[in-house]
Amino acid sequence: MTVFRIVSILVLVLLLGGGLAFLLLNPYAIPPFLNGGLMVALPLGLGIWIARRYRQDWRLFGIGAVTFVLSQVLHIPFNALALNPLLARLGVDLQAPSGAGLLAFALALGLSSGLFEETARLVVLRRWLKDARSWAEGLMFGAGHGGVEAMLIGALVIYIFLQMIVLRASSPEALAVLVGSENIAAVQAQLAAYWGSAWYDHLLGALERVGAMSFHLSAALLVMKAVVSGQSRWYWAAVGWHALLNGVSLVALHTLGAYAAEALLLGFAVLSLLIAARLRRGLPEFSPEPIVAAPVPPVTPVPQAAPSLDIIEDSRYD
Repeated sequence: MTVFRIVSILVLVLLLGGGLAFLLLNPYAIPPFLNGGLMVALPLGLGIWIARRYRQDWRLFGIGAVTFVLSQVLHIPFNALALNPLLARLGVDLQAPSGAGLLAFALALGLSSGLFEETARLVVLRRWLKDARSWAEGLMFGAGHGGVEAMLIGALVIYIFLQMIVLRASSPEALAVLVGSENIAAVQAQLAAYWGSAWYDHLLGALERVGAMSFHLSAALLVMKAVVSGQSRWYWAAVGWHALLNGVSLVALHTLGAYAAEALLLGFAVLSLLIAARLRRGLPEFSPEPIVAAPVPPVTPVPQAAPSLDIIEDSRYD
């Protein structure tokens, strides 16, 4: 073991030990940290389970993750530069939509997400993953797509958590230096709301990611079904399913509150898992192996005995 590895392990142990000691001494910090930690850990746990249970390659998980990122490269600018300005011109209040404006807002954002993400899945499965055509491979592909979204959000949640720890421990003078004296009141209000939330409020984000990852499993399998069957209706079913989930969740969040929205999302999660289980019957258990011609065995010449003198004499013409 090299010195570099020993030092790296010691630093990691010190960081983990210090973090654990801090959480034990400050139990109020456990729920918000756990929220971000679960967002990062749950997708990895799902990937490990699928890889072991169905003997799947982590390459599919990674390609699914890249697919999500590539879809957002176009999706986010489209929403910011085209969709949101269009909704604003139509009179939709993007900050607090209500009534018909809320329905239009939810429908537009839901369709936007569905079209960009499901199209990205379709293109990758057709052009990049030409050898992946089984149910288990679609499952691993979907786990990577929804998993990286959860992990990216989880990393952001942990970053915000660390910021809140620093700001909470800062004196008013240090706070003024960090955020500016004109922003102290707003930051203190944010700190009070963040640290004053109930422990279960902090865990709503991780619960939401469970529902979202379940959905991505079903959506990936719907697109896989479209590719395997050659029928575009399965792709449009994935787009519609995506738009419905996003739209209903958004409307519920604005009208019924976070708890009702999370309850609905859990309902969608159950339906998503049922869809995934049902699609198992219509997809190959394993991807078809390419047909390779069997090699022709070499022909071994049979040694011939030299003809006898009698045979030679008998075969002569008189």
